Parts: sequence; C-alpha cells; structure tokens
Amino acid sequence: MNFSDLRRAPSNKYVNEYLTSSSFEIVINKRLVRGSKKITSHELAEFPYILIVGNSEKDTELEYCRTVLGIESNFKLVGTYDKALMQVISGAGYFLTNERTGKSIKNDQIKKIFLLNGNQQMIQQYYAFWKVDNSGFYTEEFADILKK
Repeated sequence: MNFSDLRRAPSNKYVNEYLTSSSFEIVINKRLVRGSKKITSHELAEFPYILIVGNSEKDTELEYCRTVLGIESNFKLVGTYDKALMQVISGAGYFLTNERTGKSIKNDQIKKIFLLNGNQQMIQQYYAFWKVDNSGFYTEEFADILKK
C-alpha cells in the first residue's frame, strides 16, 4: 500500500481510496508580496520556486511542477525543508506546501498565501493506493483507518 498525493489520473490496476485533501499554499517572504491572501503561479513567475527534492526525483518533480501545477518560475533546487525555509526567509524565492503542513510553519518573516489556478483554489488530494490483486480484508481495513 502507498499513501500519497494524487499526481496523475488513477489507474484501474490499483484500488485508489480517497482519504483527504488540503489547499495548496505558497510560503514566501512577506516583503515580496503585500496584502495578498490568494495568488496565481503566473503572478509568482518573477520569483524563484524553491523545490525541495533529491537528485533521483528531480526530473519527475520538475515535470510535475511545470505541467500539473503550472509553475512558471525558475527553479532553485534544495535538498531539505530547512534549506528551503532559510531561502524564503532571506527573500530568495518561495516554496509550495499545503494548508495542513503550513500550520507548522511559524516565522515573522514569512507569509503563507493560497495558490490559485485562474480563479480556482488549488487542492492537494491524498489517496491510499494498492494493487487490485492485493486487495483483501486487512488492506481495506487499514485504508479505512487511514481515512478516519
């Protein structure tokens, strides 16, 4: 079983159990944007997007950010969340999180802003996935526990 955000259309080779969702937010130095409570990726294009990624996932994550999330910014790659946060505090760009994770980010230098696609709030959906031929009582019960 895998617990992950939905990146592509669900496959019929897997059971795709919806668990929850959370609104996307950007984390940015508050000096860079004033008064905004919502922003589009187009409005952020002038600021670097700080992507937290390891080398093995770099290409996949860059494609996801460009094609699915519509990020137009240039990318700065960092290996850890702490490095990304330091980049934001210094005013070197922004990174993406979701509303649930964003609640744990507390710093007077930063601002969290909901990310829009046009006029629509962008949402991150989480699913439990498992192969159809691996379904059974315990797998489905565990998925129900995750859902709760």
